[in-house]
Amino acid sequence: MDNEILDLLKTINNKLDEHTQILRSLEHASEIHKAEIDKVNYTAAKIEGEVKGIREDLTTG
Repeated sequence: MDNEILDLLKTINNKLDEHTQILRSLEHASEIHKAEIDKVNYTAAKIEGEVKGIREDLTTG
């Protein structure tokens, strides 16, 4: 009986370790995704500023 319980606990512990690794991988992927979105937003804002500057130059020029 004790061996069965120990085997069950080992199985549960292995699953827990596996789930922890999966969650950490997902968290890492989420952080990378957020960084990529931030970069795209920064680039879009930079382009928007450049377009505004060009429009002002064309309007006043």
